[in-house]
Amino acid sequence: METAKITIRGGNLFPFQFQYFAILLLIFSLLLLISYPFFSPLPLILALIIFTGSYGLEIMPVEKQYRTFNSILFIKKGQWKTYTSIEKIYITTSSRSQKVYTRVTEGPTIRKQYYNAYLKFADGKKEFLQSKKTKSALIKNLQKLNDHFGLEITDHAE
Repeated sequence: METAKITIRGGNLFPFQFQYFAILLLIFSLLLLISYPFFSPLPLILALIIFTGSYGLEIMPVEKQYRTFNSILFIKKGQWKTYTSIEKIYITTSSRSQKVYTRVTEGPTIRKQYYNAYLKFADGKKEFLQSKKTKSALIKNLQKLNDHFGLEITDHAE
């Protein structure tokens, strides 16, 4: 019997600054391929680790198990936990702010609102699913999970 897994990727393990650094490592490994081909895999492997690093939640509904995972080079690592039932999916908001310095001591503060989705189990445990800038994009990504379990998405976002 084949077991179906529902995987919801939450985001990247490494911030966007590391993603840019990985692009530079990729270019550097291509340049090394010309001069020193034996050393070119080193920055390439590091770039692949940065590009493929992600986190998320994986659910096996037949076995009633779930795990939060970290994935590097498409290898997922995380402990499986059992659950009795899933109570609901709910959405909340959070604010993120970043100070951008245009001069040494001055600069604007950029504030953004994000919508976060969580999965609540019957025993009260909550697991983070995803975060998006728009509510419609978040609901669209959660549709597969919502269709499988038939849960209503509760909106606590305002």
